[in-house]
Parts: sequence; structure tokens; C-alpha cells
Amino acid sequence: MTCSIRLPCLVFISLVLRCSSVSIDTEISRRLKRQTQGGSFICPEECICTDYGDNSKEVNCYNTGRGSIPLNIPGDTVKLNLSRNSISEITRGILDNLHEVLYLDLSHNDIENIELTAFKDLAKVTLLDLSSNEIKNVTLSMLGPTALKLEVLRISDTQLRSMPDLHDRSRTYMTKLTYLTISNNRISVLPSGRIPPSVKFLDLSCLDVRVLKTNTFSGLENLEEVTMRGCRRTGRKKLEVVERGIFSSAAGLQRLDFSGNALKRVPAELPITLIELDLSVNRISDLKEGECATEEVLKENLYRNAAGEFDEFGGGYLTRPVGSDLSHLSNLRILKLNGNPLTSLCIDDFLNLENLKVLNMSGCTLSLFHPHTFVYPQNLAILDLSGNQFMRFKTQSLSALEELYLEDNILEQVGSLNRKKVPSLKRADFAGNKWRCDCQLKPFLQLIRYHSGEIDFVNLHGYSVHYACAFPLEVKGKPLLTLDIDALVCDSEEKVNIVAIAAPASLGLIIIIVVIIIVVAMRQDRRRIAKKRAARAAANAKIGQQNEAFALDFTSTMGTTLERRKYAGDAAVLCSSLDQSWVTDRLIPEIRRHGNEALPYDKDAKNSTLSRNEGRLVLNVFTVGKNIKIDRLSKCMDSNRRVVIVVSYNFIEEDSSTLLLNVIRERSVDSPEDSVIILVLGAVAWSSMPQALKFLMVEKTFIQYPQDAGNDAHFWESLCPQLYRQSTLSNRRENLDGEKLEYWQQEEPSENIFAEKEDETPPSRPPNWNTGGRKMRMGSKIYESGSTLKGSTAGSRYGIIDENADDSEH
Repeated sequence: MTCSIRLPCLVFISLVLRCSSVSIDTEISRRLKRQTQGGSFICPEECICTDYGDNSKEVNCYNTGRGSIPLNIPGDTVKLNLSRNSISEITRGILDNLHEVLYLDLSHNDIENIELTAFKDLAKVTLLDLSSNEIKNVTLSMLGPTALKLEVLRISDTQLRSMPDLHDRSRTYMTKLTYLTISNNRISVLPSGRIPPSVKFLDLSCLDVRVLKTNTFSGLENLEEVTMRGCRRTGRKKLEVVERGIFSSAAGLQRLDFSGNALKRVPAELPITLIELDLSVNRISDLKEGECATEEVLKENLYRNAAGEFDEFGGGYLTRPVGSDLSHLSNLRILKLNGNPLTSLCIDDFLNLENLKVLNMSGCTLSLFHPHTFVYPQNLAILDLSGNQFMRFKTQSLSALEELYLEDNILEQVGSLNRKKVPSLKRADFAGNKWRCDCQLKPFLQLIRYHSGEIDFVNLHGYSVHYACAFPLEVKGKPLLTLDIDALVCDSEEKVNIVAIAAPASLGLIIIIVVIIIVVAMRQDRRRIAKKRAARAAANAKIGQQNEAFALDFTSTMGTTLERRKYAGDAAVLCSSLDQSWVTDRLIPEIRRHGNEALPYDKDAKNSTLSRNEGRLVLNVFTVGKNIKIDRLSKCMDSNRRVVIVVSYNFIEEDSSTLLLNVIRERSVDSPEDSVIILVLGAVAWSSMPQALKFLMVEKTFIQYPQDAGNDAHFWESLCPQLYRQSTLSNRRENLDGEKLEYWQQEEPSENIFAEKEDETPPSRPPNWNTGGRKMRMGSKIYESGSTLKGSTAGSRYGIIDENADDSEH
């Protein structure tokens, strides 16, 4: 049986097969359903099918509530919209034979899985939208032939947790991808090399990224627009840091949007090709580092060079920086900084932005700017400063300005703003300000009254409450257009006549008052000087008496003399912070243990000057820091009976050790030899000692701790009696907190008396100092309690290193 008409033949074949109960392959069945009859076709149920031109169809199944993709989609469909349904899976074969589809929209479904060969017949697709689904990963193998000609890919608002790798290193797939949107995902890291190099427009908004690394966009030479807006959703991180040179590969970048993030400064080294930059709603408080430039500096023609530094034009030497982090963007046309905590603007913030046309700085906290700030963008056409805190708006001529928005500030005056300063102005909004209606408002009143036909003043009419006086009180609430311009006066003008009349009569009175003041001041100065002299004489006399009494105020204790003066401590131990543990863990416990054994004690004496319970020393440990406050050190010496300096390589290496030693030497010149005890810890070269330390070694008392810790009995037997001599008769505990002498040094006098004296002859080593070489044997003399330690190496096995000694003597 032959058929001349196509449809009856197909129907006949289908009936024959169904009657004979022959199984039909699923793919053949779908092909039969997608056949057309005489130019007509069967549209899927609840879908809308329309002609798309050139014998192609557009099938729109938007929001039909479907749980799966319909089977009878026409084979000549070019545009297929299946968005906003309940599709949960795309299985293989469901989209077969749709070879002509160019646009496929699967957004806003519940898709969790896409089988590998599901898109095998969609080789012509140029737009694929998978946004707002439950997809957890997107791979090149999943896209299959779809990635051959794909130009637009949207994967926003999915379950992605990592950046999908869409870069085909073989350059077979994704070579034509131009628009890539992966916004609103929980991606926290953006590794380099996963975005196809062909991408021009990239949207990475509302991710979980805090830092953009330098290599994030490496290799993306075709980038023209990058959008990375912050996310308003709670729990999402916002961009805080953009590393320097991040767009070094994107030489053609024209638009950059970092709005709604947490940036604290303008990203450094933005490409000079930028045309539009959006940094609105961030945390930027300054547009440049350092101080604002002055008009004098700007007149010297200072510009930024290619290395990012500033030098004088033609001068060839570096000078102070001029311009902000935006000044090198000479091609910039649109700049949005609204919603940032900016408080003031420098004269050079917009220097060199000659092509800037739109500047939006609304909603900041601006209150100050230089009159020339907006002059340097010579082609500025739209300026939005609304919602700030300006009280005055004074600027030089803005010849290219077409729109000016200053509403919702606290403006009282706008200076001499007139038509000559804004000759191109076409639209302006000054509503919602607090105008001070006096003589200084006349230029502005003339502008809004006589040029309202040329300029569109928003919300301005005869009785507009948006343009009303706030000051002075007598005209508060009165609309500006109802004011009599000639009747406006300033407070200074009202008082001119009074001052002019009173000036001649008051001139003589002023002269008399000045003369009286001078005479009285001279007399008071004389009295003050006389009082100072009398007080100084009395103080000198008192000091003389005290010195006489002090010289006689001694008493005998333990065979030595004990001053009756009360000290806060018996000894101040000065050491390096690296030696503090030795002092607190070794020195102090040994002094405690050896102290009572070395002291004479009469158990039968009722009035013994020093008992075992009363003989505990008050020791204060101080560590030496980077800087020494002289007053602090002096107070330390005055409040302690003696000073113990623990000298080691760590101590000498401290930056402040030389100053500390000079101060101690200067203040202890007239003090007894045992007022300063130098405890040498370790082998220290005589040549490496500061000069002040050498003098102290000669003039005061020194002792060296033995290198052999097991042979230190003589050391403690020599040191402890020296410390207990003239000790405070109190039972106070040692201060082992390690208080630091680390403070900022006060301003030094013009002549530093504590500096090393170059013309002073360095002292030679003490005569009883063993010079036998680096390894010195223990001294033969054993010092008893109360004996001097000057020049002693008692209890030491290794003395101070003598760098000049011959090795043969060792």
C-alpha cells in the first residue's frame, strides 16, 4: 500500500506496529512525535509555541508546574524555555534530536543531576542557563557538545561549593564562551586557570570570597567587565582585600564593579583602560595615602611616572606624592563612590581624570572639600553629592557641569554660585537643606529665580517647603522664592554704622587701657622675679643644712656603716630580657639561701640589729628594653641602695645598654665603690665592652659568675655579704615581676651629656685582673663576708676574654 500524503503513512505504520504488538525503540518514538504534518506541528501541553522565523519555533513552557521535560517538543525548536518548573533531573535521551536549539533556559527548577550524554544533540546551543537549581558541580564532560559553541553560561544561585573548572587546555571546548555568571554561590576560593581565556564578561557577585589573590585572573587577556558585588545575605563574607596587580593580565578591562563589599581603600594598580569603576557602599575613608597636596605643589607639575612613583616633570628626582590612587585612570568616565565613610576630599583626589563625566559621591559623610577638587576633572558633567553633611558649597568654575545634586545636606550657603560658574548646568537639586537667608545667599537666589527656565530645579516652585529658610529665626520656614533679595542683610552690615561712630571716641580709651596693662604686667614681673630669688636662696640654705646633717647621719651595723635614709629597695638588678630567667631562677634563690649563712647572728642578743627574720633583702628586677626613659632610670637608682648590673652578650647587644651605662656612671660618680656591682655573666671580650662599662669596672665593684656551675660556692660567698651590707631592716618580699625600663625616651637636651666621650681616654683593665688568656683559673684568694669585690674574679673559672692575649699562654 502506497501513501501520497506523509501523515497518513506515518499513522498507518504506527497502527500496524501497535496492532502487531512490536516494541518500538524510545528514540524512534520521540522522533515520530517531533515530526511535522504539512507545515503544522503538535505543541506540548500547557506550553506556548510560536514561530521564530526561518521555519523555526520558540517553545515556552515557563511556569507550567511540570516535573519533567515534555517529550513532544518540535524538532525545529530554536528557543526552548523550561524555567520555573519542578524538573529535578535531566536524563539521557530526553533532549535528543533537538539539533536546532540555540537558547536553552532551565533556570529556577529543582535539577540535582544532569546525566553525561543528556546534551549530546545540543551542539548549536549558544546560551545555557542553569541558575537557581540544586546542581553541586558543573564539568565539561557534563556539558558535552554544548560547550562547543556556547557563548553564555549562567550558573548562579546553585549548590556549588568550589569554582568549576571550565578551562579546556586542549582548546576544543569553551573557546567561544564570552559571558560567564557564577554569582550567589558558596565559593570561598577562586583558583587561577579555571575560567576560559575567551571570557569577556565575568560575574562573581555574592560569593564567599574575602581576598582576591594576585593570580586570580591571570591569563584572562580578553576580560572587559568584572562584576563582584557584595552579598546582602547574612553569613556570607565580603571582599576585604584586593592584592596589587590583580588585573595585570587584563589589559583591556573597561568596567569594574566592587560595590557592596568591605574594601577599606581603593585597589592599587587598577588598569588604565578602565572606563567605569564602581566602589560604592564599601568602607573607604580616604582616596589616597598621606597628606593632601597643596596648591603650591600642584603648580610644580608633579605627576605619577610609569613605576607608580611621583617625580617632578623634567626634574628627574623624587618629590612628595601628588594625586590619589585613582589619578592614573585617565580614561575613566564613570566613578561611583557613594555610600563610603568619606569625610573630606583633597585638592588632588581627582587629578588627571580629564575624561571623567559622572561622579557619584552621595550618601557619604562628606563635609569638606577644596574649591579646586572638582575643577581638575575638566569634562565632569554629572556630580552627585546628595545626602552628605556639607554646610557650605564653595567651588571654582565648573564649565562642563550639566547636572548637580546637593539635596539632603545641611547647606546654609553655596558661596558665589552663579550662572557664570556653571554655564552648562541643565538640572539641579538643592532641596532639603537648611538655608541661612542673609546677604551671602543673594547669588544663589538670583540663580534659582532668574534662570529657572534654563535649569530644571527639582522640587522648586513658589511655595516649596523643600527650599525654605532655616536661619535667622525671623524668616524661618519662609520659601526662598518669596524673599526680597534687596532686603537680605548680614549681621556685619547692620553693625557698620555703629562701629563707624564709636571708633574715634574709643580709640583714645583703647590706648589708655593698653598702657595700663603694660605697666601692671611689668610690676608683676618684678615681684615674681624677687619671689623666685628669695625662694632659691632659702632652698640653697636648706640644702646646705640637710647635707651637713646627712654627712653625720650614720650608724654602725655589722662592722660597716648603715645610712638612716629609707630606701624602697636594697638593690636594683638590671639585666637583659634574655637573662631574666637566670636572675629569677638562679640568682635570687641563691641569695636567699646563702644570705643568712653569711650574716653574723647572735641568737642571745635581744636587740640585735639584724635578725634572721628581718634580714631578707628587697630586690627589684628590671629588664632593659629598646628605649630608656632617663627619669625612670634615675628614680630606680634613687629608690635602691645599690645597683647590680648583669653584664652578658645579651645585655651589650641591647640598643639602650650604652645609654643606661652612661647614666649610671654619671649618677654614681660620688657614690661608694660598692654602690654599683657589675656581675659578669659569661665570657665577654674587654674590647667589646662599652667605654662606660670599662670605667665602671675600674671605678666600682665587679665579680664574674663561674662558667662551671658546680664550682660557684666562692662566688656566692663573696656576693651575698656584699648585698646584705647596709640592707634595709624589713621583712619585705623580693619584687620578681621583671618590671621593664622600656619607655619612650624623652626629648634629649641640646648637648647629650650621656653620650660616649670620644676625647676621654679609655681605662685600662684593673691591675688585679687576671690576663692569663681566655681560659683563666680560679683566683687563689677566697673573700670573706663583707670584703670588697673590686677587681675580683673570685669563684670564677673563666675570666673575661682577653682578645689581645697570645694563644700560647692559654
